[in-house]
Amino acid sequence: MSYTLDKRVDGEFDNVVERTTNALSEEGFGVLCDIDVQQTLKKKLDEDFRQYRILGACNPRLRSRLSRRSFSWERFCPVTSSCMRRTRAKSA
Repeated sequence: MSYTLDKRVDGEFDNVVERTTNALSEEGFGVLCDIDVQQTLKKKLDEDFRQYRILGACNPRLRSRLSRRSFSWERFCPVTSSCMRRTRAKSA
């Protein structure tokens, strides 16, 4: 059983992050945290890394409903959404 959903989208990175945030909002999720992995690795390790953001989101109504059913669902809140730049393979 997989607990992930993957989707590739085209577009400028910052626009994709904004579209992802808006899509989460339309489904009732609010972004609780926004981790810029690229910036963090540069600052902490002086390491260059691709554009990569982790959005921690929570849907309060859904979380409340799941919490009443089982404490095991707590590990899935907040929901994590990752946006990362992938390099396209070069055509032969």
